[in-house]
Amino acid sequence: MSKKKRSKEAEVGTEKREDKSPFIYQGDKVKIELQIREFPWTEKQKQFIDIALDSKTNYLFCQAPAGTGKTLLSIFVGLKLLQEGKIRNIYFARNPVESSSFGLGYLAGDLQSKMSPYSMPMMDHLNELLPPSQIKFLIDSGVIQSVPIGFLKGRTFNLSLIIGEEAEDLQVVDFRLLMGRLGRRSKMLIIGDIDQSNVRNGGFQKICDLFNSQECVDNGIHYFSFTTADIMRNKILGYVIDKFKFLK
Repeated sequence: MSKKKRSKEAEVGTEKREDKSPFIYQGDKVKIELQIREFPWTEKQKQFIDIALDSKTNYLFCQAPAGTGKTLLSIFVGLKLLQEGKIRNIYFARNPVESSSFGLGYLAGDLQSKMSPYSMPMMDHLNELLPPSQIKFLIDSGVIQSVPIGFLKGRTFNLSLIIGEEAEDLQVVDFRLLMGRLGRRSKMLIIGDIDQSNVRNGGFQKICDLFNSQECVDNGIHYFSFTTADIMRNKILGYVIDKFKFLK
């Protein structure tokens, strides 16, 4: 074979292929090695983590009573995905609904200040999972954000984990808004406890029933549940929560 012919073949073999994949704005990568604390997860909690981390999972609904670790697990999954470079942001989304008979009334300050009381569960669990300096970096750099459901219209979250917290306080229209924000290479974990709803006409049960089928699983949409038997916070909670059911 002549040198000229070999040269042409080499050029064809090394020719750059056109990238036809859809463009996704990725932003800056997280430039710190996260020091995520591990917990002695139960077998059921490990199942939740495995489903949430599965690359084929798009949405994961989780119905669970208080104390089963659903918020802690969701944030743990988000940090793992950040650490592995699979996402760039964690969004903690919820309705600013107060959970007592009487509210605090008007809250002064900017949006983040107003959302601060509703972000406390997120902050509590971040403190369980990461050193304070890493939490400050992730919050200050906007990698982790708390967002109200009512401000999501028109937004798209690519390369993100969206945690829909306190989903029992969402109506069907809120679920449609929230679930419609999922962008490319993102996941959404929607977690709540039907027994702690503080809104009328809550849609969590309806939505869980709607998306609880094999067809949904085939499309990367999963339903998962914990019971009072899975409570880790304090074992007496299982007894207390079951007693309240007699008042219904």
